[in-house]
Amino acid sequence: MKQLLKILIFIFLLPANPGIAMGQSDTAITLNLSDCIKAALDFSPNLKEGLVQTEIKKTAISRAKSYQYPSVSANAVYNLTNQNRSGNNYNSASYGINAYQTLWQYGRNKALVEQSKFLYQAEWSNYHALQQDVVVNIKQFYFNYLHAVKLLGIAKSNRDEADLFLNAAKEKKAIGIGKNSDILKAESDVADTKFIYSLYENDILRMRNELMRLTGLIITENTILQDELFTPDPTWSNISPDTLFSIAKNNYPELRAIDGLIKSQEAYRKFVKADLFPKLSAGAGYNGYYNPVMKNMDFWNAGFTLSWDIFNGYQKKYQVKTEKLQSEALSWQKEYLLLSVQKEIRNQYLTFNENYYQIGIIETLLKSTTENLNTVLEEYRQGVSSMLELANARIENFNAKEKYCNAWFTYQISKVQLERMLGVTNK
Repeated sequence: MKQLLKILIFIFLLPANPGIAMGQSDTAITLNLSDCIKAALDFSPNLKEGLVQTEIKKTAISRAKSYQYPSVSANAVYNLTNQNRSGNNYNSASYGINAYQTLWQYGRNKALVEQSKFLYQAEWSNYHALQQDVVVNIKQFYFNYLHAVKLLGIAKSNRDEADLFLNAAKEKKAIGIGKNSDILKAESDVADTKFIYSLYENDILRMRNELMRLTGLIITENTILQDELFTPDPTWSNISPDTLFSIAKNNYPELRAIDGLIKSQEAYRKFVKADLFPKLSAGAGYNGYYNPVMKNMDFWNAGFTLSWDIFNGYQKKYQVKTEKLQSEALSWQKEYLLLSVQKEIRNQYLTFNENYYQIGIIETLLKSTTENLNTVLEEYRQGVSSMLELANARIENFNAKEKYCNAWFTYQISKVQLERMLGVTNK
């Protein structure tokens, strides 16, 4: 009966809340969630591409400003032609330098600069959205990895229990108080627990590969991830959905991006509208010519030019109208996005709190199944319960532990999704 005593000691030492089971060594490297997020933000090719796109938009601002400065051009031309016969001189040349500056056209250049600035703001918000998506992916796979490790630990305990129960069944049979059916049942349970254990081993490998792909870090079986799965976060629990929506309106990057697009569209409409008004410009230059059949000429010029396209078939008028409609369309897109964000925040808020509530319920279930397993185990030792009842009690306890881990994982993922809707994933 020594095996039965070992089983009792083993069961009573099992914690009610399953902990992380990872091999540790003196050379183990410990990573936490912040380390993984920082590595991913530095490593992600998508973010690097997004940063280049923001630099392109930033450069466009300087390019737009350059239109406000005068343009200066110089030229020099030399020709050889058979038209010049004076003294068999076939050469001709010209040279000059000229400057041109637009003085006024209803704020056209200013509108172009404003449009470039707002497009840059929109692109920067899109880049921030990319950053948040990377953070969300890291958090999801980080918690997925912790979840898989927790489940592997539970599966290992389940496998060890099944082995002990098999040994106990064999021992009872050896002393003449057991049955072959108990041994067959226990052997079947051992095979089942080994299969479950192998599935969770593969899940860990998949999550490890995903984390390495996203962070660029080398993560091995000796890498220890800081256990943050069973850590509650009450930050958002006591805040109303309306307050959360106010936070989202200030932080959700997609909303800020569309704000930038609306403002840039308004600026572009001013840019197009400016073509309906006269254009005043100034110019100056110095030019010289040399031709053997003509007297050498050098002259300078300076003056103002007022130009105005009086009629062009209403093209500009309809273009202005089109750009105004584009602004209205973007405004309605923003309204739709606001409604969607508000709905998603309310749904995520309910899910977040519901998942936390479920943890408490399953914790009670886990405590009950653990006590039931201990009771049935004692009854089996006394010969009151059968191996089937013991196996059922073990499976119920194993399922409760799985549900407990799943509940915490679902809670953490719902928190990550809520933070993404609020635009505060980096906090």
